[in-house]
Amino acid sequence: SELDVDKIAIYAVNVLKRYFDLEKVGILLFDKVNTKILYKKISGFELNGVRDLLQVVQYWKELGEDPVLLLDEIKRGKIGEDWNRRDRLSRIVKCMEKEGISAILPLNRKVQLNGIIVVGNKKNRDSFTVDDMRFLEDVIANVSVAMGRAILYKEVEKFNETLKDKVEEQTKDLREKIRELDDARKREHDMIDIMGHELRTPMTIIRNYYELLNNLMKKDIFVQEKTVNSKYRGYLDVIGKNIEREISLINVLLSATKLDDGQLELNREPVDIIESIEDGIMGHKKEANDKGLYMKFKKSSNLAVFPKVYADKIRLHEIIDNLISNAVKYTLKGGVEIYVSHDKRFAKVEVTDTGEGIAKSDIKKVGQKFYRSNQYIKGEKRSVPLVRPGGSGLGLFVTFSLVRLHGGTISLASKLGKGSTFTFTIPLVKEGVVLQPPSDSKYSGDMFEKLHLKKSEE
Repeated sequence: SELDVDKIAIYAVNVLKRYFDLEKVGILLFDKVNTKILYKKISGFELNGVRDLLQVVQYWKELGEDPVLLLDEIKRGKIGEDWNRRDRLSRIVKCMEKEGISAILPLNRKVQLNGIIVVGNKKNRDSFTVDDMRFLEDVIANVSVAMGRAILYKEVEKFNETLKDKVEEQTKDLREKIRELDDARKREHDMIDIMGHELRTPMTIIRNYYELLNNLMKKDIFVQEKTVNSKYRGYLDVIGKNIEREISLINVLLSATKLDDGQLELNREPVDIIESIEDGIMGHKKEANDKGLYMKFKKSSNLAVFPKVYADKIRLHEIIDNLISNAVKYTLKGGVEIYVSHDKRFAKVEVTDTGEGIAKSDIKKVGQKFYRSNQYIKGEKRSVPLVRPGGSGLGLFVTFSLVRLHGGTISLASKLGKGSTFTFTIPLVKEGVVLQPPSDSKYSGDMFEKLHLKKSEE
């Protein structure tokens, strides 16, 4: 009932040594495919040439002789004239004499055990009798069954351990997936909360100013008080800005949905990226000036011959606008710099700010849907942090996705408290390539994109 291979081997070795009064005994288990030793228990032997010994066993098997290999019988037997047989028998004898082995007996193959028992000489130098060999075969049969059972038990134990490790690993992965899913749900919940405020705030302002102007118009104030027209123009400016803000937010939502569904198509054409960058800077110049920020466009010396990029003009403007908008929004002092360059295949744009920066642990998450750095406002008196208002967590998701859809790359380098640099590439127009014609409709896409483009042209 013993299930320990080592204990079985020690017991067998001791029995054989005592019964036959042997000098040396050994048990070896091996892999028959690559003759690798899996286990050995030897007493008296050095067995320096184990691989040679296994080769001897293989030679003997190929010669088709009795499985039991006795040195004395080999020496007494007829070698014959076959050169290959003579050479192999010579090698067998040489190896056994070198190691001091008088007999090699295979373990029982019926229990799928690849192994041998090697026996040295008796101390009195007597040869093995027929009865000795019968006893040896009985011992081998019992040892084979016992070791086969022990090895099988060990394999079952190992399988159970492996299964346990795999279950633990899969459980850990499952917990991680659940945590990621919970985080995603939380981000979506926060996004809904944010979007509610983002969508409601501009419309509330528009409604209030509209009601105010409507009341004034009913009272015919415009006619009676010519001097306050600038005040009313201010009201109209506020309404206009909030309409643009609302349209921009809805455009981001629409773009994110199309990108998620794989339904966003690009209308590529040769585009002047310098013009697109200058338009983007102009669109945020007033906001930057109001915050006391500088905006610099660093141009390389050969801008006069700067090659055009192969892009969707509206989407390229969206990429540039999002990056500049983010840079201005999260910069309190200093400013924003844009640098453009190109190689033989791509135009490269770098947008650098001196803003809040992003923690190293968060950089890899930037560009994920609904992800925002510094998501929560924490206070000493608050047990639950508040969701920070402003931003949907979709702008950079759309930006990253649009760049990759164009066949470009985008990356972020940032240091907390120092600022950030977003770098993206867009393919250049290739000479000799038939370009995709733009859509017949000047304003392809949804109604909000049309409104945005019309406003830009005006």
